Amino acid sequence: ETANLPEVTPEQRAENDRRLAIEDSIRNAYVGKFISEEAARNFARDYKLDRDAVAKILVAARGNYRVIREFMTRLRSDNSRKGGIDLLQQISAKDLRDVRLEVLIDHMLSNVRTSAEYFRKYVRNPRVSNEMLTPYKAFFRKVVSKEDAEAYVAQPMKLVEWVAENIRVDKHCNLGGDPISPEGVWRTRLADAHSRDIFFVSMARSMGIPARIDEVTGKVQLMKEEGALDVDLDCKDTVFMEELVSQKGRLVAEYSPVKSLDDPKYYSHFTLSKVT
Repeated sequence: ETANLPEVTPEQRAENDRRLAIEDSIRNAYVGKFISEEAARNFARDYKLDRDAVAKILVAARGNYRVIREFMTRLRSDNSRKGGIDLLQQISAKDLRDVRLEVLIDHMLSNVRTSAEYFRKYVRNPRVSNEMLTPYKAFFRKVVSKEDAEAYVAQPMKLVEWVAENIRVDKHCNLGGDPISPEGVWRTRLADAHSRDIFFVSMARSMGIPARIDEVTGKVQLMKEEGALDVDLDCKDTVFMEELVSQKGRLVAEYSPVKSLDDPKYYSHFTLSKVT
């Protein structure tokens, strides 16, 4: 670059440096109120929680540590403590810093209908994609009848059919780009395609049905022990909605860490062009 910066007087430079110092002091005073690792460990000890895990979570929560700490105080039994810590470990660092208490409580009450691994990743985990986290599970338990929920659990493809038939996709209904909440999609029966996909996964998870949006392909999937099943939410003809599970395989890519790159990220550092 050839930046063309304006000339400033020594007095102007001194005033700017003074203001920068004030900004830093305000920021540092705020950060100084975050919980320390020692305080986090003492809290974990008092509530009989895993000290290493709790300290890492609370320190990472930064200004939101009070919400996370309040959630942890509500974990009474050994099972709830284990599940609550696991829930906090599943969400992202960004979510730890701004998730609300009611969201954490809502997703702790998920129904277990699958293996532990699938339950942790694809049922209790509140994060589907890039949406704002909301307590959608309690909402769907209220608005979906017990009979319908049981039917969807028994045959998840019925839920695929219901969403395909009842949620109208309009790419112009959400020009702002931020995903519409699952509750908002339910009430309006209208969404852009991405919000519709998030809605389906959220609705499935609220019933204990493992589901996700694949991070690489962007496809909506039901998760089965045999593997992932792609579902077509645009298909109105149920004749083509067959429960077929693709062949499952495993691809291992080895990488030796170097000083400049410890862990390469997909898309940022590498991609797969073809699998045969």
